[in-house]
Amino acid sequence: MDAAVTPNFLFISTDQHRPDHTGFGGNATVQTPNLDKLSESSMRFDAAFVANPICMPNGSTLITGRVPSAHGMQHDGIALDWNPNTALRVLREGGYDTGLIGKSHLQNLGVNRFQIQPDGEKVGEAASVPYAPGWDEIENYDRYKRTPRRTPTISTASHTSTS
Repeated sequence: MDAAVTPNFLFISTDQHRPDHTGFGGNATVQTPNLDKLSESSMRFDAAFVANPICMPNGSTLITGRVPSAHGMQHDGIALDWNPNTALRVLREGGYDTGLIGKSHLQNLGVNRFQIQPDGEKVGEAASVPYAPGWDEIENYDRYKRTPRRTPTISTASHTSTS
């Protein structure tokens, strides 16, 4: 990829934070100098709404571009199916190096998929899973060690969106 014409993407997302929980969002008490500086030359979404107020369904909506009823994650505890296309796959197929720092929470945290009844009782498997055990583990150190890794290239070109 030609770094001179190809923008870099850095997507920062947090749960349960209003825009005014940052300095650049108008909070005079909270000190976020690095985020403030980054926001000066970045695209910010100041009037965005979530598709679902729960972590896993909303995160899945962000990367698939589909509403929870379409991608199947309507509450926590249901891992995002491996097959749907995501923005991350599109970027990787376009030649980008992609990575994740932190928790995307698209998979379960070491627990089985389950369905919760309104009274809170677990009723067992919510769906049949055609994948090998462990496919939805958030971290798999053995798989990490087996997977070839590339060192990402960093572009120093500055890209600013005015929209």
